[in-house]
Amino acid sequence: MVGDAPGDLQAARAAGALFYPVVPGKEPESWKRFYNEAFDRFLKGQFAGGYEKKLITEFENSLPGKPPWEK
Repeated sequence: MVGDAPGDLQAARAAGALFYPVVPGKEPESWKRFYNEAFDRFLKGQFAGGYEKKLITEFENSLPGKPPWEK
């Protein structure tokens, strides 16, 4: 599953799916990484595990403490 919000990650986990995050503020870079790197890893069975965890950590670290509409 591809997503750009914490709820997307939760939905992927609930469904037992892998998750590719689109990092807020880095959308062009995220899609470029997907095209150049992540999709190939997925097809080769190399996405799950450490690679996916690294992407999710980057995603989670990019999220603000509060959503912009709550400031």
